[in-house]
Amino acid sequence: MEILKESFEHNQDARKTIQRLTFDVKRYQDKIKVFVDSNFVEILNYHGNTEFLVEEGEKLTREVDDVMQNTAMEAKSELYAASEELKTVLEDLEEIKVGCMCSQKLLKISELFDNLEAAKSENEYLLVMDLIGKLKTYLEDPTDKILPKLECFSKIKLKYHIENEMLIHDLTKQFEKLIQFNEKAFQNTKAIILKISKDKDELSDILVALFNVRYNPQNICIFLLESCFEPIITKPVSITENNEDPNFFSLTLSYSLKDLGSNLRPRYSMVLHNLEKLFLWLNHMNIEILENVNVFQKLSEHVKEQLLSMILKDCFEYAVPETIDEMENSTLVEDIKKFNSFLLEQQIISENDKELLNYSENIWNFFQVKFCKNVFESAVEIMHKDLHEMVSVGDKGLASASNLPFLFPQCMVSRTTLELINLMEKVLRQSTNTNENTHFLKTVSLIMNKYLTEVPSYHEKLLQEIPQETALFHNNCMFLAHWLSKNNECEKYQLIQTSLQTLGTEHFMSQVKNQKTQIASILKEFQISNATTSIDQEPKRRVLQSLRQLDLLKNVWLNILPEIVYDKTIKSLLNDLCSDLIKKIMILEDISTVVGNELSEIIGNVLERGPKLFTDPLQANKVKYWSKLNQLNTVLKSSLIQITELWCEGKGPLTQSFKAEEVKHLIRALFQNTDRRANSLATII
Repeated sequence: MEILKESFEHNQDARKTIQRLTFDVKRYQDKIKVFVDSNFVEILNYHGNTEFLVEEGEKLTREVDDVMQNTAMEAKSELYAASEELKTVLEDLEEIKVGCMCSQKLLKISELFDNLEAAKSENEYLLVMDLIGKLKTYLEDPTDKILPKLECFSKIKLKYHIENEMLIHDLTKQFEKLIQFNEKAFQNTKAIILKISKDKDELSDILVALFNVRYNPQNICIFLLESCFEPIITKPVSITENNEDPNFFSLTLSYSLKDLGSNLRPRYSMVLHNLEKLFLWLNHMNIEILENVNVFQKLSEHVKEQLLSMILKDCFEYAVPETIDEMENSTLVEDIKKFNSFLLEQQIISENDKELLNYSENIWNFFQVKFCKNVFESAVEIMHKDLHEMVSVGDKGLASASNLPFLFPQCMVSRTTLELINLMEKVLRQSTNTNENTHFLKTVSLIMNKYLTEVPSYHEKLLQEIPQETALFHNNCMFLAHWLSKNNECEKYQLIQTSLQTLGTEHFMSQVKNQKTQIASILKEFQISNATTSIDQEPKRRVLQSLRQLDLLKNVWLNILPEIVYDKTIKSLLNDLCSDLIKKIMILEDISTVVGNELSEIIGNVLERGPKLFTDPLQANKVKYWSKLNQLNTVLKSSLIQITELWCEGKGPLTQSFKAEEVKHLIRALFQNTDRRANSLATII
């Protein structure tokens, strides 16, 4: 009973204390509400004193804590067992405490805003930044579930954002006074004037404050990239430093606005020198803005990627040597590594940024690619040159190289073919100077494969219409194939060699076919409709025109093609002429003596001029229908008895070219139907 009585007394005392505290806290919260309404709901300045409110709130909080502690320590177990009501009392105390602390937080936020105004009036930007940081801590406290639910919270947060934006704006304005980046454009040139304040303390305060309020340096980074770094990398730039101004360090960059082309592109050593000079000067603003974080590191986040890309693409790619000698004497690899170290020292890049080092390690590969790319482009330019300028190649007196694979018959090739070979030999010479020659050998294959398509396409019309161009192209292909056979470093060359030979042959045979078609078209008008008196001039003119066409081809091809190719081609053309002429005469049903003599005269022109088309007139005897044309000419001039004797019962010379029916047909056409003709025909069997 004594314990229950004592617990009851404790219970009664606690309830009285809580009732008093509840009344005091409610009265205190009413004061805070008036204060909040005055400051945040209407967003007006409160002109009263907030210190007594803060003190009163702290006193109430302490009293609540004391009651809770005393209650917990003296009667927790007994009271809990004796009365559930006291448990409710403790919960009420906890709620009162939270409300009191929330009221205190509102007062502290107000006090921070007051201090903020005072700091702004004195231009104490670091203090302003610190106060805004504390405000942010209160407003973004993840453990506070009450403050965000208050009606005044949105107004307080709005005021915070306004103050934060005003701070950034003011800091930016001060920053632009202390660090001035300007440009002046003239008619043909541009001057970039950079100025940095010599007042290090003020500059440090502004930069520290600015970057701590999440300043975005994008504009200044874009200016540096476009107006400073890019011109230094791509153009000749004059850099002048001026420190006479007592308030500012000054640097001026001047460069031309004209498109100077690649010829006036600065050497990579000058580019690196100017970039280092610019970064060293910019160190005047490279202040530590956070612990172990400086301005360069912040700027690097925005410029590093583009800067490195420009240096690699617009500087080092042009600096890669073009010949083995240049490569051996180049210090590019060492210079890149030194520049990488410089950027590391300046904290423009970090140890994880390997772009420059990776590039330096692959310079040899880049050299091969560049060298071969330049060679390939030069090769294509050569392929586009005219084919008709020619030079003599091959071994004099060698008609064919079929049995002597390392010799080539004398002929003419385009001068561009020798240029192309000289270019490819340059590639092969480079390949012999290094063990890594795969790319060089591959380039020769690429050039030759390009030749197979580019030359026929680019010179298509001339190759179709001009016999000289076709003959030269034929020789070019054969000579290139011959050159490859002497430099057959890989199996791919063998395939290209065959392709070249096929390509040259196909184009030349196409031209030969075209010439045959032209001659056939000329002879198409060779028409003798069983003329009994005389042949008009048209058949004679057609044959002479065909012979002139062959003469023209002789003038074009004789000194261009290898002798064996030329003679073989003329044989084919002359053979078609002989065959066509024989057919046109053999179909005649009636040939008078006058017509026979005229036909003999026409054939005589062919027999006279044909041998002159060859390098050796005796080559005409190898024409398939040459003997038959000769014998036809003999028959046209012979008597019936002579023809019979030439046949000689199937044992005479006529039998070499004519069949019995052909001879009979000629006898019937040449001679009238008499007993003598009948007797003669009877012997032709």
